[in-house]
Amino acid sequence: MHRAEEDVLVLEAQKGSEKAFSLLYRHYYGPLVRYAWRLLGDRERAQDVVQDAWVTIARKMQGLRDVRAFRAWAYRSVRWRAVDMIREKSLVSLSDISEPKASCQTSEQGMTPDQLQRAIAALPQVEGEAVYLFYLEELTAREIAAVLKIPTGTVKTRLMRARSRLRQYITGAEND
Repeated sequence: MHRAEEDVLVLEAQKGSEKAFSLLYRHYYGPLVRYAWRLLGDRERAQDVVQDAWVTIARKMQGLRDVRAFRAWAYRSVRWRAVDMIREKSLVSLSDISEPKASCQTSEQGMTPDQLQRAIAALPQVEGEAVYLFYLEELTAREIAAVLKIPTGTVKTRLMRARSRLRQYITGAEND
């Protein structure tokens, strides 16, 4: 979906169009579940979090002043729900989710997607979340800043550090 199409759908949904809201829901449901799953480490809880977020989005849709902010708003809503669930259910903390789980070894052809996922998971949580949102969900630095409620410059710094760590991780794995 192009940004202009999304803007029109958001405007229509704000006017009460169930069809427009449904199209937005279908477009973002999968990416938001993946994001929540990354935060929580549990697919079922991720789906619950996304459903809760969509209820809030539906209820507060008319109050969204900048239609261009919808995507960041949706991700931020999911993040809030995930953090709430972690607190309420005494799940592992967000920083525990991103701990290295296994060493990564590259083949002669480079890293497999699974190995790259492990390398990203080995990043500190704040950097891993920025990388995930930027490269895998294709949010802009400005949108990530809105999701995480941090300055855009901080997002850029986290991405720069993450790229450096990933480069070290990859070259270190190649030298093993």
